[in-house]
Amino acid sequence: MAADRARTRLEQKLYAAHLSQRDVLHRFPEEATRLGESGLVVSERQLKRWLAGGAANPRVAASRVLEG
Repeated sequence: MAADRARTRLEQKLYAAHLSQRDVLHRFPEEATRLGESGLVVSERQLKRWLAGGAANPRVAASRVLEG
């Protein structure tokens, strides 16, 4: 994915941070726990929907983790 072809802000941020989808799936629960949202996970399918812009905005707790 090239930065100029990113479909969403989330995809742009992952590209800029040199993070793969696998990295996000691995780090998401750790970041959630660090932010006090223990037990929060994201599926590969949901992450792909967010990256493609094909899903509603993430729930509040998931948004905090993604922005954290």
